[in-house]
Amino acid sequence: MNSFQDGGAGVDISMVKILEFAFKVEEVFMEEIKETSVFVSSIFEETPKQWGLRGDPYLWKEMRNEFSVVPVTISLEDFEKRFKEVFEKLTGAPLTRECHMFLSKYAHDGMSSGQICGEFWIDKALPMLLDRLNSFRGY
Repeated sequence: MNSFQDGGAGVDISMVKILEFAFKVEEVFMEEIKETSVFVSSIFEETPKQWGLRGDPYLWKEMRNEFSVVPVTISLEDFEKRFKEVFEKLTGAPLTRECHMFLSKYAHDGMSSGQICGEFWIDKALPMLLDRLNSFRGY
């Protein structure tokens, strides 16, 4: 067995080659999946005509990115659950109608800059996205 000595620790060269090959296969496989699959992020492409507050479009963009590897075959129930988990992950707060917060990462301009409106997400965004996902899948 070929080994490379590095400071007294033997590294099996064949294992390194196997790992390099495995990473390359995974990379090619993931690219093929992305090219042939449709992901939930596609339902975020068309933005709402009206937002709750000025931080909401920035959160929308981050939400879209979070769903860029989730296939549209996800159930509506799982999507809603995941949506709420991602909202909490990105904002640090659970999604409720009363949820109203300032996040500096979304503060870019205007009086309500960086403000997130839970009411918008519960009453407008989530139902719209669920409807789009449902329509997109042809149910």
